[in-house]
Amino acid sequence: IGLQEVTPIFLDTLQSSKLSKIYHFSPINPTENYFNLTLSKIEPIKTKLVPLKSRMKRHALLTDLVINGENIRFINVHLESLETNSSRKLRAEQIDSIGKLTTDKTVLLGDFNFSSQSKLYSKQLFDLIDTGDNADLSDAPTYDIEHNPLAKQTADYGEDSRRLDRIYISNSINFKGYTVLKSLYSDHYAIRVNILGP
Repeated sequence: IGLQEVTPIFLDTLQSSKLSKIYHFSPINPTENYFNLTLSKIEPIKTKLVPLKSRMKRHALLTDLVINGENIRFINVHLESLETNSSRKLRAEQIDSIGKLTTDKTVLLGDFNFSSQSKLYSKQLFDLIDTGDNADLSDAPTYDIEHNPLAKQTADYGEDSRRLDRIYISNSINFKGYTVLKSLYSDHYAIRVNILGP
C-alpha cells in the first residue's frame, strides 16, 4: 500500500491500529510533517528515502521486497503540486531523478500530479507499463472534482477532474485487475492493482 500526504497524527493512528500487526511500515521514523508511507505484508529487505529537487520537500520512497524469489523495487512518489511553470519544470526534473532509481523489476506508484494530456505522460515511462492504460481506464479520474466533495474543496479555480494517480510496472512483472476505488475519505481516489510477481 502506497500512501501520500501522510501526517504524524495519521501515522500514529495506523501504528496503534491492528494494521501494525499485519503490515511493515516504511519509513519507520519519518523526518517531515508530510510524507509518503509504504505498508507491506512482506518484510522489506531495504528501504530508502531519496530526496527529490522540490520546494515541497518531496521524496521517492524505495521499498525492496522479495516476491517469488525475485527482488522487486516499489517506488512510492508524490510529485510537485500546482499547475505553474516552475512546478511543471520540477516535476520533469523529479521524473528524471526517479528514472535513475528504477531496476528491471520495478513498481512505481503514487500521485504524479499530471494528467494523460500532459507532455510528461507516457504509456511507458522508463520502459514501465501504465497499468491503467492496459485496463482501458487511462482517463478514469482519480482526482474527481465533480463527484468527490474533498477534491472539489482542494481544486484550484478552473481545475478539471483528471487521472493524477498511477501504478507503473516493469514488463517482467505480471499483474491483473486495475480498479479505481471511489472512496470519499480523501480528495484522491485510491487505485488497486494485483501484483502477481515475475
